[in-house]
Amino acid sequence: MSHVTTADGGSAEEAVHSAVPTACDGCGVCCLTLPLPPFDANEEVVRAPDELLQQLDDYARSARYRDFAPCCWLDLDSGKCRHHEMRPAICRWFVPGGPACNELRRKAGLPSVPRQATD
Repeated sequence: MSHVTTADGGSAEEAVHSAVPTACDGCGVCCLTLPLPPFDANEEVVRAPDELLQQLDDYARSARYRDFAPCCWLDLDSGKCRHHEMRPAICRWFVPGGPACNELRRKAGLPSVPRQATD
């Protein structure tokens, strides 16, 4: 799946597979396929703080971005978004335990989870 390593030297795939399979927290599989948060460039990006926009810009210019990499906001050790409160609308609309979630989990070799409430 990935050659990206976590802080303890494990792979992103190992981090996902070792996560708690019964809850969204700690999974992060939905974030493994997009190297940048999928903001709507027409609206959402302008609402993000300048420091976060600079981080995204720097990351997009880096060599790591050109390789397969998970979202730069995904903390591979916890499986959680580093900037959950600023995540894009598409991330907010993604339903933990919904059809898209469970399909990504299936492809990653993880069991499905029941549909969960979103915040």
